[in-house]
Amino acid sequence: MVFAPATVHISPVGDEVALVSATRHSGFSAISEVVTPRAFGCACAAMSYPVAFISDFGHFARGAPAPCILNRCARTTMATLTFDIETSALPHDAFDEAQWEFLFREADRLPDPAAREQKRAEIVQQLNLWPLTAQVVCIAMVNVDTDRGQVLYLSGDNQSKADQDSTVEFVPCPDEATLLSSFWDVARHYEHVVTFNGRGFDVPFLYLRSAVRGVAITRKDWIGYRYSTEPHCDLADQLTFYNVSGREGAARKFNLDFYCKVFGIDSPKSHGVTGRDVNQLMAEGRYIEVAEYCLRDVRATVALYKIWKERLAGIK
Repeated sequence: MVFAPATVHISPVGDEVALVSATRHSGFSAISEVVTPRAFGCACAAMSYPVAFISDFGHFARGAPAPCILNRCARTTMATLTFDIETSALPHDAFDEAQWEFLFREADRLPDPAAREQKRAEIVQQLNLWPLTAQVVCIAMVNVDTDRGQVLYLSGDNQSKADQDSTVEFVPCPDEATLLSSFWDVARHYEHVVTFNGRGFDVPFLYLRSAVRGVAITRKDWIGYRYSTEPHCDLADQLTFYNVSGREGAARKFNLDFYCKVFGIDSPKSHGVTGRDVNQLMAEGRYIEVAEYCLRDVRATVALYKIWKERLAGIK
């Protein structure tokens, strides 16, 4: 018996997926049961439905209709996730006197008052970069294969926003724990992840902040073996050939903005916002501008990844 292509409505249920309904285009209803994500394709294939497992933000993650367009079971095809985070220093009163003494210890050893104050100011700027002194205020994610995505951001505004082409949804979160939990709920459905300097910054930052907030981490293998692109491809490692020539050699590390300009990619910093502006933007309640900047970082990373994959992947 041959069935017409089906449209499957799905929704996440813990580590499983509820197949709420599957209706053939001919109008006949079909199934209603719960299966694991990896078994999703097989369950439909067993019932002769030509479907594909789509792990996507607008489809799988949020329970919207997922059009089944392939004539084979695609349960082994796992999508690739690209993400970036923005962080902001915790307020001054989050730390006691002993913690501030520890943070400023290096500066306070300097005999010159001017040099001491300059060093203190530098340390305050660096608070954004440490997971014990800062929090995650935004995570932008894009599925490399479908170009769909989601931006989770801290905001007092409960209104969500879609980007101009409606492929990305902006989701406000009331607190960091909610933001992190929502991120890990999405991340667990992706086998591959791509970042720029994620092994050195984003991933350990997410791990430690999740531990601080008591949020369950669904992917604990993203630090991984540095000299492998699976499951984590860190472009900062790949474009320096694992730092083969050190800080000053031919393959020295540049920032994302520099790589983008060299490879003809729209730089995320070309729109007037940089990571240095995040603290001020958050303080002024300009949350959506932080979210949009974070998404531009991810879009640039996706474009850079596609260039690396086409032209440089496999070099040993």
